[in-house]
Amino acid sequence: MTDTVTYNDEDLVYVNPKKKQIVSAVNWTKDGNVEPLEMVDERDEKHEENDEEEKPKGRYIRKKKTRYYPWGTYRTMKKLYRIEGKERDTENYIDLNKAIDLSMEQPYWE
Repeated sequence: MTDTVTYNDEDLVYVNPKKKQIVSAVNWTKDGNVEPLEMVDERDEKHEENDEEEKPKGRYIRKKKTRYYPWGTYRTMKKLYRIEGKERDTENYIDLNKAIDLSMEQPYWE
């Protein structure tokens, strides 16, 4: 989210895996433990915008599970979630139908 901040490889950071972005640096509690940072779900934001009260359907209501951002060193997080580096080109791929047609006509194509 903060593109202007640069992190060292040893810095501890929170990561948003869906957006492949660094959220912020890790916060610590008074006890010296890592303070978990709760994920903000996009569906919740949309539901809050629609102030309509919808009653849940069905007999049992599941309690929503709270999720937290993963955290670790910047070096590890950029390798796991591919934060930096090249993005894969999707233009080089051929559609399945086109590939099947080409394989029927020519056993080897470029």
